[in-house]
Amino acid sequence: MSHNRYIKTSINKQQQLFDDKSHLSLNRQLSKQLAELETNFVQQENLEEKEIEKPIAIVEEDEQQQNNYFYLHFPQNNQNIEWTELREFRVKEINEIRQRAAHMENTMRWWLLSAEGWRQKWLSIRNERNRLKEENTRLKKELIEIKLKMNEIIYKK
Repeated sequence: MSHNRYIKTSINKQQQLFDDKSHLSLNRQLSKQLAELETNFVQQENLEEKEIEKPIAIVEEDEQQQNNYFYLHFPQNNQNIEWTELREFRVKEINEIRQRAAHMENTMRWWLLSAEGWRQKWLSIRNERNRLKEENTRLKKELIEIKLKMNEIIYKK
């Protein structure tokens, strides 16, 4: 009886682990909300930057600035590109984390189910072993009684 109760409670715990209020489901919901926030936070990429025609002298200065080491490593007008690259990197990183979390959740579910199957299997084996032990002790007692009766019959003659 207590073993069946233990199995029922472990099954209930497994169900609680994966229902909508569990920590795994909450992590999944939070990651979805975070992804939505990331996509909503992104600036529209359809904004077209208007190119202003520059005089020839300014264009030459820009070419000289591009050759400058400082300008190459610290671009002044590429902030939007840096933000989009950073955003793309973060979105990729979040997607990888989400995939890893989903894989871990599936692995955890598989282990729980296999462990539960293992418990049920060994519970049935243990019950059968206990039943056979009881039967063995009963048969030993009967054998002793039969031997005693045989001895009585032999000594009476």
